[in-house]
Amino acid sequence: MFIQLSFNGRPPERKCALFQAIVANLRLFADAPEGGILMVVFETARENFWAAGRVIDPSTGYDGRMTEPDADRCATDGATLG
Repeated sequence: MFIQLSFNGRPPERKCALFQAIVANLRLFADAPEGGILMVVFETARENFWAAGRVIDPSTGYDGRMTEPDADRCATDGATLG
């Protein structure tokens, strides 16, 4: 079983606790052998999140407050995205 997780800013201890909880629940509820579970976390720096953590409208692909991408905002260091 291969599980991919994607998030940012979690300390190693929190990720370890999450991995342990996932494995425990898979063993308990799916009878999955611990040795058959592989998990990978992909962490991306916040400046690589186009919407800076805001909810994206699935019909447009943009932040709900936007009508189209703003090229100037993409060129910043992220300070104006928060």
